[in-house]
Amino acid sequence: MPFLFFWIPAANGENETARLNEAVRSHRVVAVEKYFWSAPNPGWTICVEYMVCHQ
Repeated sequence: MPFLFFWIPAANGENETARLNEAVRSHRVVAVEKYFWSAPNPGWTICVEYMVCHQ
């Protein structure tokens, strides 16, 4: 299954959050892993695993 990766900074991450939300809405998500990094640049790393659906 394919993966999508995102970095969302703790401050001013609105644009990246919007990209993540759009990706989650447009894929059949199987799993999400997230980790918060506090230094040197605080933010979230997010891995989205999704299923490819052929219609």
